[in-house]
Amino acid sequence: MIRNTTHILIAALGLFIMGCSVLGGGRSYDDAMDKNQNRFSDNRELLDDAEFLVEMQSFGLMLKAAGDTASNRAYARKVAEFGKEISEKMEFYLKDLDKVADDKDIVLPEEMSSAHRNELEDLLDTDEDNFDEAFLTTIESQLQKKRRQAERIATEGYDDDVRAWTARQLKMMKDYENKADSMEDELLTN
Repeated sequence: MIRNTTHILIAALGLFIMGCSVLGGGRSYDDAMDKNQNRFSDNRELLDDAEFLVEMQSFGLMLKAAGDTASNRAYARKVAEFGKEISEKMEFYLKDLDKVADDKDIVLPEEMSSAHRNELEDLLDTDEDNFDEAFLTTIESQLQKKRRQAERIATEGYDDDVRAWTARQLKMMKDYENKADSMEDELLTN
């Protein structure tokens, strides 16, 4: 009974956070993209960096929310601990990203993109029996996609600080991707 109540509260919190954009909670992903397009319309290379950082902010917000959910909802203790670890890491990641963006006058969203919201909603809608595997699959997939983008920006990005920040994230992304993959394999063999 307590576990089901906790799941309902976590799902409600997730939906509340996702709904904030409808109620005017914070700067939306699309608003941040528009502001950067206006701000950097004369510098395509810096605009590419800005768009990448906006996407990485959305990614970080999504991973933090997924980690928070897993830390409370995962069945396997190791998965719950991994969720907590990801959530805590994303706090530092988002603060570090905010510093880089501020230095470059890049506008970041306070809310995740609709694609990331949909991914999180799918995770929140997963039944209890399949949650752990769904969480690990989601984390691994998101990290894999963003790592590919980050590898490109780390070498081809316009701004030195954006390239440096991105390069610093690659190891964390690869480590968490591998950890999610090995935990998923372990769950499937047990």
